[in-house]
Amino acid sequence: MRHPTRHPVLVALLVTAFALVTAGCGGTTELPKAKPPSSSPTPVDPSVVIEGVEPEDMVVTDATGTSPGVNLSFASPIYTVETASPLTGPTQVQLLLDNALPRTVPIFVASRPAAGKPWTYQPGELMSDQRHVQFTTTHLSDFAVLVMDQEGALQSFQQDLRSRLDFSVNRKVKKPECEEPVEARKDGYTVISTKGRKTVYWCFGLENDKRVLRVVNRRVLPIQVAHPDVPVVPPAVATPKAWAPWAGVLGDEATFLPPGRTVTYDVDLEPTKNVLISAATDSTAQSMRALQAAVGALVLRLNGFGVRNAKTVPTVDSLIDRPQCAKALGKGADKLLAGCLSRSKMVATFGTAGLLLSRLTSDPTTKPFLRQQFKAIASDVQKNGDQNILVRRAKPNFTAFVGSYIGKGRSMSVNAEGLVFETVTNVAKDGTITRVADVTYQLSEPRVEDGVKRADAVITKVKIHDRKAFRDGVPRVGNTGVFRVEKGIVRSPFVKRLYCGSGAKKNACS
Repeated sequence: MRHPTRHPVLVALLVTAFALVTAGCGGTTELPKAKPPSSSPTPVDPSVVIEGVEPEDMVVTDATGTSPGVNLSFASPIYTVETASPLTGPTQVQLLLDNALPRTVPIFVASRPAAGKPWTYQPGELMSDQRHVQFTTTHLSDFAVLVMDQEGALQSFQQDLRSRLDFSVNRKVKKPECEEPVEARKDGYTVISTKGRKTVYWCFGLENDKRVLRVVNRRVLPIQVAHPDVPVVPPAVATPKAWAPWAGVLGDEATFLPPGRTVTYDVDLEPTKNVLISAATDSTAQSMRALQAAVGALVLRLNGFGVRNAKTVPTVDSLIDRPQCAKALGKGADKLLAGCLSRSKMVATFGTAGLLLSRLTSDPTTKPFLRQQFKAIASDVQKNGDQNILVRRAKPNFTAFVGSYIGKGRSMSVNAEGLVFETVTNVAKDGTITRVADVTYQLSEPRVEDGVKRADAVITKVKIHDRKAFRDGVPRVGNTGVFRVEKGIVRSPFVKRLYCGSGAKKNACS
């Protein structure tokens, strides 16, 4: 309950007026004459002093306040101050404390328009007697003096920040599955990954006639997956709102992969080519990691202080929208602290409640603490973060096909590069030789299955001399087929003639 502040002068005037009214009504009783005091009265220390306002021109009531939050406590009653006339400009006010305070205690003046409304904060100056706090205001309302247990608040802030960095892996993340993993490794394909790393799970497979590499983020925080000149197989990776600020900062040179999310790459390669897929966390991402952890810890402190309208992700977003903060990313702990977590940034971001938080971010222990966390992040990236996956395709081995093959009036040769040269003629009964076609084609994907040698073939060059010799269509550049060697005999996939090599039966190709 609030009790009005009593002013002795006002009480004396009321007593005198009562006596005069009684006498005027015919009363005969005389008031006893006041005796002079035997000693001087003890002066009353006013609870509220307003510059330029007389005590009799204001009404002050007070009530006992309960702590608005963790690590905060009232050092004075909650004073409700009213005056006959509103203040006309910035005015100094002094509030009486419950007890004298040490000069090292952080002091704030809290104000609100009425009971039940949110508090706003401003600095207060402890006066020389250590029993009063002075501040400047332009309006009168509820006022109170708050003190902060800075050591306790700072310890909680740093513990929260450290825990939010979280260097672990998410054990609930499952390994991805790819179709036809055995087939995918044929035709010279191999895949190797950095050993001992726990950043991603991956699989390699053959899907829709393409080799694909599927990657899943195992960490509890986002990573970047670099894939120079390697296309992403749709759909693109969706970014949850919790990590949207990161995606905006890190750009699109690498795939931004949130925790537990999957990305698939098209890794179909030409022979002798390779691609390197690298899961990493660069210096900018490391700064974002520290910034989001710090903001999350600050929001938790703010909630503890009784201010419950702040959220981590929108706060991070608003900070990196400020040029000074955005420029600090990737440049170490000191730049991040100055560019994103300074006193002015705290107030601009959190309002007057930012004054409370700035006592934590500007504390002398915060800078070395944040440096330690940056070192821990960098160490984690070096030991466990970066993970490389190399996909490569060896030069095809056509040794099993190399050689010369012949038939009556025709010849074929296959070189070590898998290039086939085929010449076909017709020999008449009188011995006349007529050219039919010259066809060149390239072999690929050589394989041996059940003793039969096969390779895919595509025509790269063709010269037709006798179109009438072809009943099933004239061979053209780009035609594809399968080159097959069985028991030393080749059947041309395009000219449809038999050719015999070593191991073929006698007269099989006559």
